Amino acid sequence: MVEIEVQKARQGDCIWLRCVAEKSVNVVIDAGPSTFAAGFKNLIDKITGNKERIDLLVFSHIDDDHIKGCIQYLQEKGKKIIDKVWINGSGSRVYSDMQEHSVNNVSNLVTLIMEKNIPIETPILEGKEYVFCGGRIKVIGP
Repeated sequence: MVEIEVQKARQGDCIWLRCVAEKSVNVVIDAGPSTFAAGFKNLIDKITGNKERIDLLVFSHIDDDHIKGCIQYLQEKGKKIIDKVWINGSGSRVYSDMQEHSVNNVSNLVTLIMEKNIPIETPILEGKEYVFCGGRIKVIGP
């Protein structure tokens, strides 16, 4: 059984896919804006409350409204429950300090992921697949 829950991330995105099988698998797509930080933490609490982990955290792109909800969680000294991160994008060079989406936020996110020793794959390109519970997620565009 696959459950899909779209979080109320205000002006950002955060989608939780949960496959319940012999071993439950959790995929979270995006983490919302900074105003969703408490909501992202609540999502983490739901997953850990099920005695489960985030098998894959996907950032569809690196705009603030997709990444900043996760930064506060990663700054905490909590237990590592994220097994792998995919980031669509090839670094922060595409952003300038004058844009709404700050180079610093992207750099902070990547630094925090690396400090937590969470495997990170970037860029994620068309055709990349993640297979779980007999199903799969396939990237269809950059």
